[in-house]
Amino acid sequence: MSAAKLRRRVLVVEDEPLVLDYIATVLRQSGYEVVSATNGRQACDLFHRYAHELALILVEILVPRMSGPEFIASLPTLDPRIPVVFVTCMGSEEVEEKLDAYYPILFKPFTPSDLKVAMQRLALPVY
Repeated sequence: MSAAKLRRRVLVVEDEPLVLDYIATVLRQSGYEVVSATNGRQACDLFHRYAHELALILVEILVPRMSGPEFIASLPTLDPRIPVVFVTCMGSEEVEEKLDAYYPILFKPFTPSDLKVAMQRLALPVY
């Protein structure tokens, strides 16, 4: 089992309080601890604090103070790499303009099952 699979913390970057609470609840019910940020700058600080504990980064594309893609691009490369899933309410064409590289994307609204399936595709355990 890799070190990433043993990690139990998820960094969630979301500026809408209700969506953040929803995601955090689903993750906690799936056995994860959650640290959350409401903007890209705060996410950077939390990333540097918790990087070695993170199993996943779940980030809204359009967050204040630094967009989700800008936040991800600013991160140092770690080994093992921390999986990233983007969340958005934008249409797929808009997303293609914002993201240069391929990342899994959850389109809002999504169900708890959608989130769990995305995590399982990244080989993250869901309980």
